[in-house]
Amino acid sequence: MRKHLSGLLGLALVGVLAATAVPAPAGAAPAAEPAVAVDPVVSANQTVEQQIDRMLSFPGAKRIDRYTVEMTEGAFVTVPDPSGGASTMANCGYYYLCLWSEHGFVGPRITFTVCGRGVENFGPWPFPDGGIWSDKVSSIMNNQSSGTWSGFYDWRSDGGGWDDLKFLKAYGYWRDLSKDKADDGSHMNDRIDAVQTC
Repeated sequence: MRKHLSGLLGLALVGVLAATAVPAPAGAAPAAEPAVAVDPVVSANQTVEQQIDRMLSFPGAKRIDRYTVEMTEGAFVTVPDPSGGASTMANCGYYYLCLWSEHGFVGPRITFTVCGRGVENFGPWPFPDGGIWSDKVSSIMNNQSSGTWSGFYDWRSDGGGWDDLKFLKAYGYWRDLSKDKADDGSHMNDRIDAVQTC
């Protein structure tokens, strides 16, 4: 009986609320839907998956782990862990050359692990947040074997080939490419399209 009575009361309350609702004036925009709370963990995980899917669109790319895609043999792109794993993004393992999209060794990272392959053009690789990697590098760490050099190149906009920007000896780094100059005195930030790893 109590269940039946509470059900009737609920129906009566709905009827009263509907009867007392003020209708919108003619031609008025419909009322906005109430905001739906978004779970930040779910949203961040969806973003990571979208970033990984973008990179996997490149021919031959393969997923290595939750945050990393091997773009070509020995060359990897890693997206940051949205739960705060940024500190691990600043690490560049021994014998590796690492490039980040942001100053201070943060943001998506490219890691080159194989030496002696000539100039490697990463410019056309899909960038995790949209676009391509061309002209997106803002910090670099060369942690290759001591004394080896890695070179950085820019594709000339006139289509005339590669401009040598600068070489970096291991162990060495450029934390903020907006403060570093190429050998010809020009800026280096958001300009690098290719590398020659040791």
